[in-house]
Amino acid sequence: MSSILADENVHIDIVRELRKVGHDVTTVPNIGLIGAEDEVVLEAANCQNRILLTADKDFGGVLEMGPLAGKGRILLLRYHFINIDRIVKDLIAILTELNEQFSKTPGLLVVLSEGRYRLHRPPEK
Repeated sequence: MSSILADENVHIDIVRELRKVGHDVTTVPNIGLIGAEDEVVLEAANCQNRILLTADKDFGGVLEMGPLAGKGRILLLRYHFINIDRIVKDLIAILTELNEQFSKTPGLLVVLSEGRYRLHRPPEK
């Protein structure tokens, strides 16, 4: 199961449901980072070896172009309609399907929306 840091904009019911199926989920408020800069939140996720779960699209830019470029794993929720059951179902499926990639790929950004996802990997050096 995955270790996840849920940003403060992730609905608590999503956190609860992920925990119920065995994912290790902590939240930004739990670690005292409410209102912290994006880079600080991503660095906290990295230090704890967690995937950052967020609905804040600014994290995509931080991961791809900011000071932490290529350093972190982000699962970005981009749903047009908030349906907690659907989001949880999609998250569980994607965490299972991409488990190996999440564990081995630094700088991985996964954008998850209704019925699909997009992967953004760091450029090859």
